[in-house]
Amino acid sequence: MSKLLELKGVHKYFEHKGYTVKVLNGIDLSVCESKTIAITGASGSGKTTLLNIMGGLERPTKGRVIFLNRDLYHIGEKELNLLRNKKIGFIFQFHYLMPELTAIENVMMPALISGYNRKEAYKIAFNMLSQLGLKDRIKHKPGELSGGEQQRVAIARSCVMNPKLILADEPTGNLDRKMSKKVIELLLELNKEKGIAIVMATHNLEIANMMEKSLELKDGKLLEI
Repeated sequence: MSKLLELKGVHKYFEHKGYTVKVLNGIDLSVCESKTIAITGASGSGKTTLLNIMGGLERPTKGRVIFLNRDLYHIGEKELNLLRNKKIGFIFQFHYLMPELTAIENVMMPALISGYNRKEAYKIAFNMLSQLGLKDRIKHKPGELSGGEQQRVAIARSCVMNPKLILADEPTGNLDRKMSKKVIELLLELNKEKGIAIVMATHNLEIANMMEKSLELKDGKLLEI
């Protein structure tokens, strides 16, 4: 199976009050197409930083990030934005939906940014929300939806462009156990049906065990569990 994403010797340091804080200390990782990986670790261990670097959101101090044979941090900003928009989906603990927009308008946004007209964007957003059981909620604004529904809208938004990779950062952190399980099952269904690779940061070992591979981020290194 071909490699989708590869991290080679990735380091990330921060300067804080005159001290150098080493968050990531030489990370090597390969993510193959259609695979699911969980990254566990204590709060503050650098899981979010690692996902941000993998998705082209945060530049590493050292090392290379190769996605679809392109070095993410050695290409132009325009190409990087295009890759993030079309090939990488992001899901966060806080859904970051635009409160003034309806569910379908939120999901349409990546398609509109990508150049689809409103009619085309509406069609693919509607299909995505229907797949996730939200056909009757498309006109509702985020404040009118439950926590689980909001997160499903966020998942629909992340998948609307049929990305190759989803990076999920504690996607069930604000949900109860039952809804968490439903959200993870939805993501695994999308992985199976559409072949989308998933890398998920989670502190929940039960969720981590549902992924094909589980790694722990500890002292800036990734350890296989």
